[in-house]
Amino acid sequence: MLHDIEIKSLEYLMQRISLKKLLMLNDDGYTPLHLAIRHERYLQAECLLNELDKRSNGQKYYKRDFRSDVDIKEIKKDFQSYYEKVCLQMDTGQNEGTRINNSGLKRQLLEAGDMRSGNTALFFAVENRSEPLIYFLLAHLSDPCIENLCGQDAKTYFCEFGKSLNLSLNIDNTMEKIIQMRMSC
Repeated sequence: MLHDIEIKSLEYLMQRISLKKLLMLNDDGYTPLHLAIRHERYLQAECLLNELDKRSNGQKYYKRDFRSDVDIKEIKKDFQSYYEKVCLQMDTGQNEGTRINNSGLKRQLLEAGDMRSGNTALFFAVENRSEPLIYFLLAHLSDPCIENLCGQDAKTYFCEFGKSLNLSLNIDNTMEKIIQMRMSC
């Protein structure tokens, strides 16, 4: 169902459902966020987390202007540019004004593993070589150290295979920032 849904319809749905349903796994063992990340549905993933932030904390943290009527390549380019910039400007210090406050439910969604492998959405994004989605998830403070059922995490996977995956080294720097921020809390 997530594949064919319009963004406005997803926003409407997100405003009315019980947010705990986002943690439910479908028959294949994936959350809605896993599905959006695995199928590179940038706008759907963004809508899920934005509306979750809005309902949990009263505001969206990232207010990116976008048009859904443009080519997917343009959407991907704008999406990556925006979230890469957010990650590069991320402050690891104690400046509370620059930090987002993830609700417990959002942390659970970002840290949820799929049923088969225990991979998080961030692990899927790294595995699929999707820099825009990696930056997006890191901007939302997705923990790169959550291990899957084989004991491997997104950070380790990136360090081992990042060069062969042709991913930017900025991703590693951003993962380090996230780890520092999480340790200082």
